[in-house]
Amino acid sequence: MSLNDQLARKQDSIIERWIESIARSYPAAAATLFARGRDPFRNPVVHTIAQGARELIGALLDGAEDARLGAALDPMLRIRAVQDLSPAQAVGFVFEVKRIAREALEGGKAEPREALSEWAAFDAKIDRLALLAFEVYTKCREELFEIRVREIKKQAVPYVLERMREKKGS
Repeated sequence: MSLNDQLARKQDSIIERWIESIARSYPAAAATLFARGRDPFRNPVVHTIAQGARELIGALLDGAEDARLGAALDPMLRIRAVQDLSPAQAVGFVFEVKRIAREALEGGKAEPREALSEWAAFDAKIDRLALLAFEVYTKCREELFEIRVREIKKQAVPYVLERMREKKGS
């Protein structure tokens, strides 16, 4: 059985463990957010993260192109872009899939030699996904900064106009 088939059989377990790992990447105060469940209305952040994790694992197993992977990453990284996380913290969760997948399949056993090339290909997919995640995160941060600049300009224009009126009145 190929590595991809084995991972597909353990897909639900891998997804759940990945979501738990993502939850641990947040400060302790945010952990209560994950404990409240994944209802899209009561807990949209956790729902988005869980849905993204499910979509990403499915896309990885399907050998999806970057466009599909990026679309699955985008909502997750939009959430992380507005949080007080460094870029490494924001995208670091992607690398956890390597460890989680190995633990799900190995059960503590050594990898057979013939599986090494399959694991290397899987690792390369995760590395590619991490680079893509960094690109998506960077775009999200750029959008956030553009919004902030627009808001600052909106606040500054009335202030400048008021100062100009005051000078004319003097």
